[in-house]
Amino acid sequence: MKRRSLLLLLLLACGLSQDSLSTRQPDASLSLSHKKKDASKSKLFWLQKADEYQAPTTLPTTITMETLFGPLEITEPLLIELVAHPVLERLKDVDQHGPATHFGKWPSWSRYDHSIGVFALLYIYKCPLVEQVAGLLHDVSHTAFSHSADHLFKTGNEHSYQDSIHNEYLERMGLRPLLARYGLTIEEINPDRLEFTGLEQKNPILCADRIHYNFHAGLVHGHITQEQIYEMTESLHFENGKWFFDNQEHAQKLADIALHYCEHSLAPAANLVWHHWLCNALRRAATLGLVNAEEIHFGTDSYILAKLEASQDPYIREMLTKCRMPLNNYCIIDDASAADLVDYPKLRAIDPLVKLPGEAEELVLTMRNGDYQAAMEGLREKLKAGIKVRFL
Repeated sequence: MKRRSLLLLLLLACGLSQDSLSTRQPDASLSLSHKKKDASKSKLFWLQKADEYQAPTTLPTTITMETLFGPLEITEPLLIELVAHPVLERLKDVDQHGPATHFGKWPSWSRYDHSIGVFALLYIYKCPLVEQVAGLLHDVSHTAFSHSADHLFKTGNEHSYQDSIHNEYLERMGLRPLLARYGLTIEEINPDRLEFTGLEQKNPILCADRIHYNFHAGLVHGHITQEQIYEMTESLHFENGKWFFDNQEHAQKLADIALHYCEHSLAPAANLVWHHWLCNALRRAATLGLVNAEEIHFGTDSYILAKLEASQDPYIREMLTKCRMPLNNYCIIDDASAADLVDYPKLRAIDPLVKLPGEAEELVLTMRNGDYQAAMEGLREKLKAGIKVRFL
């Protein structure tokens, strides 16, 4: 897996202007794997908890896990141990929406909730244990503020930063010896493995990751009820490496949620400026020695945000004020050459497979519903035009 620069302080040392997201490269880099000896000087809470973790002498024979799809009774020792490990516990304070929750008052749901939900789908639909483990851990390498790291470390819209550091992150959090006790390696549970067809598929095909976050997003944003989720999962199937619905209305409902969530939650200009201003504040805080790369990677939203809010530095306070009152500080324009920020969001719609009773093969929803195909293509073209923002 390609290694990327993780040292926030060096990102700042390159002469970045504070009001721009420069693409200039740092003079040097320091990867997660190189920071082990430095971490002992000032342990972060979750990293220290992971370093101190000892294999339990006894485990419960069963645990009940509350999920979006109902309670699950888990008896597999590896899963029972992982659920209580610090690597997952940290995610309870890493929000799925990132800065939008903290500054835009969006509904809060954590990366922990999402990880449990993805695992639940893989467990319910009887995917192999190794794939269930991969699903349970697929998001643990998210930094504080989730996808703000894509902007901070310049991975853009095509690749999530957390994916590029996933194996290293599990190494740092002590997962290798834990997995080895159960006959697995970090490399075997990487979520990008092609055989994990239940967990991941190429966009816009259904997979456990997309199914869960669209169900959960629909729930927290008020577009679907818990009862509807129970009903819709009754018509959801996973067979021969494919997820599909046997009810077109249910497939359409989830597809409409995904389209709406992409356009109004993931792609708006507000999301872009929140990430921009928050990253500026983080860069400035790193310059002043208030935060460092280790804290961004192994800390949590509330931990880092409290540090920023406690600062009396005028620039940090200005950036946080802009985050809290974004509409007073930017406007959307049409001319890219006059814009301070330009972004081309990725289309994160879905095109579910549907196989109605009596049919021999699955067909994607866009082949059954021309209106939905038009709506999906319309949003694709809108996103291709990009978001162009000028600061006021």
